Amino acid sequence: MKQKIAVILLLAAVAVLQAAPAMAENTNVTGIIPLGVSGITVSSITTTSAAISWTTNSNSTSQLVYALSSYPDSGNYTYQTAEDASLVTSHGIALFSLAAGTTYHYRVRSTIPADSLVAVSDDLTFTTAASIPPPGDGGGGGGGPISTSTPVNLVNLRSSNALIIGPNGAVKNSVTLVSEDGSFTFDIPAGTTLQYSTGSKLTNISVSGVTSKPSPPPGGAIVFAYNFEPDGATFNPPLTLTIRYDPASLPAGTNEKELYVAWWDGSRWQAIGGVVYAVSKTVSVQVSHFTQYALLSKNVTPATPALPVLVPPPTAVLSPAKFTIAGLNIAPSSVKSGEIVTVTATVTNSGGSQGVYAVDVRINGVKEETKELTFAAGATDKVSFTVKKSAAGTYAIDVNGLTGTFNVSEEAEPLVQPVDYAAVVRWTLVGVSIFAGIVAYFLWRRLRNQIS
Repeated sequence: MKQKIAVILLLAAVAVLQAAPAMAENTNVTGIIPLGVSGITVSSITTTSAAISWTTNSNSTSQLVYALSSYPDSGNYTYQTAEDASLVTSHGIALFSLAAGTTYHYRVRSTIPADSLVAVSDDLTFTTAASIPPPGDGGGGGGGPISTSTPVNLVNLRSSNALIIGPNGAVKNSVTLVSEDGSFTFDIPAGTTLQYSTGSKLTNISVSGVTSKPSPPPGGAIVFAYNFEPDGATFNPPLTLTIRYDPASLPAGTNEKELYVAWWDGSRWQAIGGVVYAVSKTVSVQVSHFTQYALLSKNVTPATPALPVLVPPPTAVLSPAKFTIAGLNIAPSSVKSGEIVTVTATVTNSGGSQGVYAVDVRINGVKEETKELTFAAGATDKVSFTVKKSAAGTYAIDVNGLTGTFNVSEEAEPLVQPVDYAAVVRWTLVGVSIFAGIVAYFLWRRLRNQIS
């Protein structure tokens, strides 16, 4: 019995390990209702582009990762498109600048940021159309039939290589046609039949902007329109027309998701829809003939009537404050070491407004002090600084461009008179003689008193 339980536990562990890789990609899909992707399709494949669309079971963002190899983690793919933050259930992204005849691996990715839900598809692939070079001259070995393949003349269109068409109108090489202004592209795969309305092979294609556009459907607006000629020329199978738009040039109130393509039948616009790729700012649609095509928007917000503008009465414009400084005075111009020098100047505000004027005083190019003074319109006042220097020398004064100098001299030493030693001796002897006389006098009187 224990052996059976052990075998059951072992099989359960193996099943969990086998399911781990599949769970790894979906561990970030959480919530009561997991986010899921389905209906992944690739369309409009050319030598350099492809369109990928999918659906989700809830409104979510759109992103695509792709590379030349498969990776177990979607974060390791070489390329990724910018995430379209629009929350939708129908998603579509167009890829451009791809290599011809190349297999690409890709995964689609959608998220619901508010709920931290993420869904990523399995690794899928698509292959771009191979580029078929124009037929050569066949080299030697003549005798074969003469080729009637000819290049199609293009007007106002650019192409990386010539569009070669066979006698029955079949295209020999895949080509992407781009309008001169870059506003749209035509992807023409090899094998497509291009014919005039009469059934003969097409020999020229031209495009031109429509200057006088028919009126748009009610509530809508025409973004731009082009004439594709020759009118009535047919394509089998239909071609992919990709129109680029600039959100800044869309009519006011336009919802990008509601852009669509229509053709003019001579009396009204016939809507043919299109897939809007908000990330690449393009709209792609399948067309089967040449005529006048337009990119239109619907549900455009009507322009609000302009309200009258109330113009206030004119007010007096005061001229700004305008300052001048003059009358530099340095007093005294010569001082002893450490004595104070007073520097003054006169400032005038000749402007029509009050203002603040900064006055700098510099000595030998070094700023000593700055004063900021407020002057009413038309006011004049004096600004004063006091400076002192201890080292002797000549000092240069600069007050906002007014210049002058002052001198500092060292303070004089007290005069020391020379000693007259002869006079000292002479007066000393006089003093001693007087003193001796006084002493002798008192001694004489004392002696006389004693005798008497």
